[in-house]
Amino acid sequence: MRTLILLGGLALAALMLAPPVLGASFFRSVADAEARKECGACHMPYPPALMPARSWEKIIGALPNHFGEDASLPEPTRLKILAYMTGNAGDAPKGNAWFMTRVKKADTPARITEMPFWRAIHGGFSPASFKRRGVKKPGNCLGCHG
Repeated sequence: MRTLILLGGLALAALMLAPPVLGASFFRSVADAEARKECGACHMPYPPALMPARSWEKIIGALPNHFGEDASLPEPTRLKILAYMTGNAGDAPKGNAWFMTRVKKADTPARITEMPFWRAIHGGFSPASFKRRGVKKPGNCLGCHG
């Protein structure tokens, strides 16, 4: 089973590195400068396609208590980032439905690591692998992929 997960992860990595085959929309980074700046001030700005719009609404709607931190923004900035993230979410018309595979309509994941695609790809790794120097936590994508 572990071998299958590893092979699946390697196959996905190969696909992500082949944009001419898949098209540039497979895995886009955050293109909006304001979202990149504000979100990136504390953590990696997560690509909007990794979560459904309802998740971004929940996350950006609760910035005064953003995973235990006050990440409040002026309302015009918050609304602009919300529009960008929801407009480019995985379930948006230009999003990537692949990331939404197996996300139940009733679920509103609050973390990338709660997404079924993330668990399918990364579930075979030991907890210790996410604590390595440079990685430190499962949600630090750039720690392994950067």
